[in-house]
Amino acid sequence: MSACLPIILGVFTLIYTIPQDQIAKDNRLQDEKQANEIRQQNIYDKYLEDITKYKSDGNINLEIIRLKTLNAFSQLDIQRKRSIILFLYDIGFIHRNTTEKERLRLDGADLTGVKFIRSSTFHCQLDSIYLSGILASNIIFSHCRMWYANFDQALLINAQFINCSMSYSSFVSADVSQAKFIGEANNAERIDFSNSKLIEMYMSLPMRNANLTNTDTFNSQIIFSYNLIRVNYFLNTRPPNGTFSIIDTSQLIQDGSADAEYQKYWLQRSGYNAVEQLNESEQIPDAIDGKSYFKLFFNSRAFQDINVRHYSLFIDSDNAWFNLSAYFACPFSQHRKDITNIYLRFYDENIIGIKTEILESNYNQTSFKY
Repeated sequence: MSACLPIILGVFTLIYTIPQDQIAKDNRLQDEKQANEIRQQNIYDKYLEDITKYKSDGNINLEIIRLKTLNAFSQLDIQRKRSIILFLYDIGFIHRNTTEKERLRLDGADLTGVKFIRSSTFHCQLDSIYLSGILASNIIFSHCRMWYANFDQALLINAQFINCSMSYSSFVSADVSQAKFIGEANNAERIDFSNSKLIEMYMSLPMRNANLTNTDTFNSQIIFSYNLIRVNYFLNTRPPNGTFSIIDTSQLIQDGSADAEYQKYWLQRSGYNAVEQLNESEQIPDAIDGKSYFKLFFNSRAFQDINVRHYSLFIDSDNAWFNLSAYFACPFSQHRKDITNIYLRFYDENIIGIKTEILESNYNQTSFKY
């Protein structure tokens, strides 16, 4: 019997050490989880303490609060992020109806996967909540009232709005692709979706009185109300089938015929001679359009900024073309080397120049047309 003892002990040790290692591993994971929970709670508590103190002392520096908020969001779980949003809403920092100087900007805040769901303890009354520019793919709002909410420039891919009342809300320049507006109680009245992406979006009820200017609804499942009283506004819109709707072909240059109060639309270029307004007279031929002219002197310059944001769908898809025409005459000039230039400078949304085109007249011409 004594000869078998070492073998029995060896087998027992091998079997026994395996669960011991697993238990140790589980304990380490539990310790790490608990330590992370304590760390997150400390960050959360410190954040609430700091913001409450700023508010009570009247020492409100929104830029510092913004940096603290973004830093907290980068370290907290979705439950605590939700609590911070509700805290900021309750103290009035993220209300659409507050002035811009008093409003906290949360653009860039990561709210991915955060859930706002009505319950017996949370009524989800979030009227006029201001969440412009948030990064919130897979965010969920369920049975919430959010009239006049602002989600401008937000990233809301695959977001869900379940039985939410959202009349007069704004999603200008937001990406709401693959999002879902679900439920019989969903209210989509007078929502501003201008310049936004609604690609493959689903909406269970008809969209009414919505602004869909320059909106991309390609492959979406949206029912548009064609009630004459609740008509939607379509302009430069790409509908679900991919064919563009009504195109805005109106004149982009304001007061191109010099008939209005000059400084109302045209700006003078610093360091150059001013461009003046000249009315029609017997010495000058009839104006091509209107009854006035622009009067240019040597080295005269004026400019006008034109916003083409409502054409971005055409531009991005290489379907945008523009037509520029201008008439010039030099009936009194004795300088045969006089020329006229038109500069077209294109800028992106960050005011960074991306292209310049120059049209130049020929020498020795008393009149000419571009």
